[in-house]
Amino acid sequence: SQLLTGYTGRLRDAKASKAEDKERILEELITSGMENDVDSAIQVLLHSGVSSPMLRTAVANAGNLEQASSWNLSMVVVKWTGWVYVTLYCIFNRAEVHWHLMEIGHCDS
Repeated sequence: SQLLTGYTGRLRDAKASKAEDKERILEELITSGMENDVDSAIQVLLHSGVSSPMLRTAVANAGNLEQASSWNLSMVVVKWTGWVYVTLYCIFNRAEVHWHLMEIGHCDS
């Protein structure tokens, strides 16, 4: 990928169009103690395709999550179908039990 061209895994090695901008950014990151956090966030972004505080925590605990930002339409359809099936099953099951109880005289309505 174009983003990985020349990338060493460290923000400190990044190129900048203006050297003074790079120095200022690095100085601020170093003094704030956030340099390693930024390096980690960039790694998560490059491996997963997205980066958020929660995803960075998950990666820190579980390891890299390849393409966490991608999804598949067929999986959406399968999950939605399952949800609809379970919902309709519960509704029809309750209706059948109610009908059966009415038939044997245990319900007044």
